[in-house]
Amino acid sequence: FAVNSDGSVRWRKPTGWGVADPSPVIGSDSTIYNASDHYFYARQMDGTLKWKIDAGPDFTTGPAIGNDGTLYIGHQAYLESYTPAGQLKWKFLLEDFGTITSIVIDKNNIIYVGTSVGRCSAVTPEGTLKWKIDVSTYAAKIRGIAINSDGSMYATCEDGKLYAFGPSTNNLPSAIITSITPNPTTQGKTVAFTGTGTDSDGTITAYNWRSSIDGQLSTQALFNKSDLSAG
Repeated sequence: FAVNSDGSVRWRKPTGWGVADPSPVIGSDSTIYNASDHYFYARQMDGTLKWKIDAGPDFTTGPAIGNDGTLYIGHQAYLESYTPAGQLKWKFLLEDFGTITSIVIDKNNIIYVGTSVGRCSAVTPEGTLKWKIDVSTYAAKIRGIAINSDGSMYATCEDGKLYAFGPSTNNLPSAIITSITPNPTTQGKTVAFTGTGTDSDGTITAYNWRSSIDGQLSTQALFNKSDLSAG
């Protein structure tokens, strides 16, 4: 049903015996989409039905909308994609023995899907799998997923836990020139270079000493050069 700003009911429409997800979604053109039992609905803001799909087995999530208006919905073990006009674009089988329980979409239109067996998957807008991971140790149903602006994700499961996962961060290494001797020097003399580097989340495997005149000088922490150009 729709409610006015003063709390009065504007209209009510039947949606079947049950609602797969308590939250409808609204498209950029103000179309309201919701799923109930095995029906998928699109309505105008005044409640007028635009289209209705009878998909057979019950939907297991409510719809989610991508940046381009494409609709994604969980239909048992399948993730399905629909146009705003209600035409099926593709369907992708995510689980052999579980069902889809939650869907969220990031700013790049990647669809993240939680399932009843404790897995999260990432699917491209074209319907191909990017990755799949087991989130819950006990294969507990994932109830919801949220995405942070840095790409990290959080999932609530029926095992009573909140899980955090997502892309790993990679902190840049830092480098310090310890000494250059002799300094100053003259052309043709041997110059000893010493440097050090640190990597908080990795291991230093090489260095990159470069000159604006001679280009790369060395990939070692310590080295000597006697053929440096003047400048």
